[in-house]
Amino acid sequence: MTEKTKLSRRNKNSKLIFHNINKVFRSTKNVDVQEHNPPPALDPKDEYSFCFTHINNDDERSIIGQYKKIINDAVANNTYLLICSYYFNNYEAIELLEKASSKLKGKIYVLVGNQKDTNISFNQHLECMDKGFLSLISNGILVRCANNAHLKFISNGNECLIHTTNLSTQGLFYNPEFGVRLTSKPMIDALNRLFSYLWFKQTNSMLLNDGWDTIPENDRAEIYVNRPFRHTSKSKNKLIVSSKDVIREINSGAQIVSNDCLFDVIVDLMDSAQNVIDIAMYKIVFSKGKLEKIKQKLLEKAKDSVKIRILIPSVKVKISKFMRKSLDQLKHKNIEVKYYRELHGKCIIVDNKETLIMTGNMDKYLLDDTSKDIGYVMKNAHFVQNSIKFFNHIWDDAADECEIDVPIDLHINLIIRSYEQISSRIPISVHKLENKIHSSKSIRFYRDNLECLLSIELGSGRPWKLYIKLHNKEPVEDQGDTLALSGMINHHQDLKRSKAESFSVRNLSLKLLWKLR
Repeated sequence: MTEKTKLSRRNKNSKLIFHNINKVFRSTKNVDVQEHNPPPALDPKDEYSFCFTHINNDDERSIIGQYKKIINDAVANNTYLLICSYYFNNYEAIELLEKASSKLKGKIYVLVGNQKDTNISFNQHLECMDKGFLSLISNGILVRCANNAHLKFISNGNECLIHTTNLSTQGLFYNPEFGVRLTSKPMIDALNRLFSYLWFKQTNSMLLNDGWDTIPENDRAEIYVNRPFRHTSKSKNKLIVSSKDVIREINSGAQIVSNDCLFDVIVDLMDSAQNVIDIAMYKIVFSKGKLEKIKQKLLEKAKDSVKIRILIPSVKVKISKFMRKSLDQLKHKNIEVKYYRELHGKCIIVDNKETLIMTGNMDKYLLDDTSKDIGYVMKNAHFVQNSIKFFNHIWDDAADECEIDVPIDLHINLIIRSYEQISSRIPISVHKLENKIHSSKSIRFYRDNLECLLSIELGSGRPWKLYIKLHNKEPVEDQGDTLALSGMINHHQDLKRSKAESFSVRNLSLKLLWKLR
């Protein structure tokens, strides 16, 4: 709970409420639903190195299965656990750590990249109401936040798993995701060095009691090299980091991670392609500047008869006009683009010889030194063939058109919180809003920058409009077909419909805040 929350709760004139409003709408068109076919049988010779999430998968290759194994091995060998995830809101993962904490007291370190929403997001899932994020603290698990740390991995000192999923229910059990399990000492040492750097020098807050406590900059450790995770002084490995600033810091004195950043590795991989480039990516936006270089490289390769296939989600929350334009330009140059459900995995496979598993997307954050992602290039033949099999499985089940173009009405999940003093008057009561949503015929969602509009069609007369002012430009969560936003009821109608984007996501989760009298 933030300091603002504590202050507002001490105000006798303010009430604390938590309220969910849910309604599911059906599509306004007949849409062929994509099947969830079982994943293919993969070659066991890669010793489960290629891991994935699939809704019909529960074997050892699942990312959650590998998580359990790494945690259990840490307990058996009395080592430690280093965990990175941008979000962390799955109760199974919490239970695994709580169980391990009795044996690894004070040796479980969790680093998240989103301070506010990792904590609060538990309250939007009924499954997590009794298994909140704060319960980790009472079990001696150390939690810190390094803003924009988008990397995802777990390590126990003997093996590690780099993966594309956040520690969320969608990512661990539903969204197609990719991972690579590694046991090489140089890789584990490199991850330890990276984790130490982020933990001691980049974290700006730690979770204590019932809220996040700011770590003053001058109190952040200057010496992180030997604390408390071992690492080698020199390492020849393929761990790739997105930020050049981080690379320079970690490699000062010796090469610990690749000197090439994630962007450079992607360009080099594409440049080396002779026959095939397969790309699975949650988000692709080739804006002006260096990202344009990736698009031009793809166009060049397509002109040279390289077969290029691109997979993106079929129910996409942020297919902006820029992303749509980028994909259209590629499709007109004989580059195939298909859409698969809630795809969140990120990988690039070149010439059936190399696979890059990465935590970031092809967007502006790939070039932003304040954002932190990692990747790993695997050349092992069995691993590459398994990644191709899984890619082909998704490709065969994918759709030729994006479902975002189909006018699907929204599944609304409204979360009403009034623990902050937002306004002096109430634009609408919780119960009145609930009645309007449940009696509505359809709801459309519009957004322009921080301004949003819920247009609620009641069946007669003009639609009822609810204007919302968002806290941040970026969504709280944008995995799969869910768009989660946090904002305040807005008294002023600042949004211009002519400039706004209209979203047809299936699940909209809104946290609306205002003061109750």
